[in-house]
Amino acid sequence: MGFTTTPNFLDIAYSNNLISSPVFALALTDPINQSIIYYNEIPPEIVNETFFVPVVGNVYWQVQIIGLTVGNIDMTSISATIAIIDSGTSYFYLNSNLFNSIITNFFSMCNNNVNTPICPCGSNYPTFSFMF
Repeated sequence: MGFTTTPNFLDIAYSNNLISSPVFALALTDPINQSIIYYNEIPPEIVNETFFVPVVGNVYWQVQIIGLTVGNIDMTSISATIAIIDSGTSYFYLNSNLFNSIITNFFSMCNNNVNTPICPCGSNYPTFSFMF
C-alpha cells in the first residue's frame, strides 16, 4: 500500500508461496532495533498481545477511528473517521475543527506558528488515546 499499486514484498512472497501467510506484525516500540517486521512465523508472545485492526483503504494503511479522547475529554464527534498508519513518521494529521479545539483547550501555552504548535518543555500535556 502507498502511492503505487505495486505489491509490497510480503504480498509478492505470499503469492509466490515463499511465506505461509500474508499476515505480519510491526513492532514500533523496540528501543534497540527500532521497528521490527514479523512475518511467516509470528512469535506467540506477540500474537497473544496483538490486537488486529482491519485496513479500510486500498491506497494507504488506513484504519477506522472509533474513538478519540484528549486528556479526559471525548473528542470522537469531531475527529476524523480514518487514520493513516505510517511507521516512518511521528506526525499525524487532524481535521481543522479538531485541531483548533485541541489547540484552544490544551495547548494555549504554545506558539501556534502556521498550524504547527511550538510548545515549551516541561509543560503538562494531555494524553491522546485513539481507539481503532
